[in-house]
Amino acid sequence: MQATAGLFSNWQFFGHLRQRLVAALAPIGVQPRDFLLLSIVREQARSQRELAAVCALDPSSMVPVVDALEQRGWIERRRDPHDRRVHLITLSTEGKRVHTRALRLAQKMEAAQMQRLSETERVQLAELLRKLVNG
Repeated sequence: MQATAGLFSNWQFFGHLRQRLVAALAPIGVQPRDFLLLSIVREQARSQRELAAVCALDPSSMVPVVDALEQRGWIERRRDPHDRRVHLITLSTEGKRVHTRALRLAQKMEAAQMQRLSETERVQLAELLRKLVNG
């Protein structure tokens, strides 16, 4: 029970990291949620429903988020060639540029946070977080 309480008592740590990421991405006008979505669709085109599932959001709440990214010219909607009812979300050329800049800023912020840990501790932390997320 104490280990669980320890995890939840450290939620401020995750809030701290999020604040650092917000500050790191602010100069280029990117929010952490935007960065997450750009990262997901950079790897592979996804439907709005798939994006919602990956982000653990209700599909209807994904619509305004995708609309905003499209208005900024960062993503494009394309018909799925296998199912014309579905629109796939892909990165535009500008979206790729913005994502590349955001990734550099996020990596710089991460490196600054992780410098307090040894290489062994960094690997162990990554493995433990992966285990918590993936089960």
